[in-house]
Amino acid sequence: MMHIATNDDVQADRELLVHEHAWVVESAHNTSEGRVLYVRCAGNCGARRIDIQGAIEVPPADVSVVLGRSPGA
Repeated sequence: MMHIATNDDVQADRELLVHEHAWVVESAHNTSEGRVLYVRCAGNCGARRIDIQGAIEVPPADVSVVLGRSPGA
């Protein structure tokens, strides 16, 4: 049986992709360019990205795009 996406399915996917992520650091390490941070969304949507932080006073900047989300999230 083939699944056909409904308007509700599409709307739910849009909401998951558009919500504001609250990034939590999973791991980090120092490099010559600064500290690399591997972060995930605390909202359990499954989104992840990689940030880099130069000086400690400067907030981290994303160096990758947001990837993925958990099925059924």
